[in-house]
Amino acid sequence: MDGVEPISYTVETQTQMAEPHANQIVTTGLTHFYFTFAEIDLTSFAIFVANAEDEDRYAEFNKFQTSSLKTWIAIGGFDCSNPGPIPQYGFQGVDLDWEYPATPERGGQPADTEYYVSFVKEMRAAFGGQHGPGITLAPNYWYLRGVDAKAMEPHIEFFGFMPYDLHGFWDADIKTLGSIVRGQTDIREIYDDTLPLWFDASEPSKMNFGLAL
Repeated sequence: MDGVEPISYTVETQTQMAEPHANQIVTTGLTHFYFTFAEIDLTSFAIFVANAEDEDRYAEFNKFQTSSLKTWIAIGGFDCSNPGPIPQYGFQGVDLDWEYPATPERGGQPADTEYYVSFVKEMRAAFGGQHGPGITLAPNYWYLRGVDAKAMEPHIEFFGFMPYDLHGFWDADIKTLGSIVRGQTDIREIYDDTLPLWFDASEPSKMNFGLAL
């Protein structure tokens, strides 16, 4: 399909667990393949993998690269002005997964919204316009309101909207939902949840949808 970028993720694993090798995973049709997750050292701001042993998997993972498939590393941290393992280990891009800026119950501050835009702009410049970045977007307005997606558009390669896990055990703490089984994804809710993006005149061609398979 024109304009569609099929992306898949693989999760870092403990070395004692069985791990797939490049010749055991089918990547036909994918444009991007993400290694998840790296983290940020809060003292040095260096990018690192939580399990040091998994660093050996970088080279194996990057064997997936082809002329039509890029390997990226997904980061659950927010200050990486130094590309770190991105070019050093052969990764071609970075995806940022901040869950979620400006959210008080997660330690966020209102200023996170503006800071996140500045950070992405500086990151893009530091990377010389290469290596992405990609940005994940929450699938509901409560968390999405802390991200100024429109202001980020010029400085990112694409967004990853997450319309999966819309419901789960966490609903029990929400009075309007409660402990009732609901589908973890729902096209009607996805429609409603993306409306704030369209009202803000966000560019649809920069939106990728994460779908549970």
